[in-house]
Amino acid sequence: MICGLRDAIKCHQSLYMETKILHRNISTNNIILTDPQQNNGCHGVLIDLDLAILLTDDNCSESSKTLTGTMELMAVGLLYQYAYQTKNGGFNTY
Repeated sequence: MICGLRDAIKCHQSLYMETKILHRNISTNNIILTDPQQNNGCHGVLIDLDLAILLTDDNCSESSKTLTGTMELMAVGLLYQYAYQTKNGGFNTY
């Protein structure tokens, strides 16, 4: 299982570094453990690229402002900032 997680992380790194794709929805539900003998030595694969964005895309900055992913796995600080964001883009802390 650890090898599968390692390979999924390598997949994420490859997507980001080589193709400028940011997955934006990594969770245990989006990692499939595979038989390395049938998958070029890979123990795990990252799936579900529905929410992924191409970082060289002109719409990248606008689409990346939307919260995506599994709510239970998000950082509390990120959720707090999103919930209390003001119209001018600032954040209320009260």
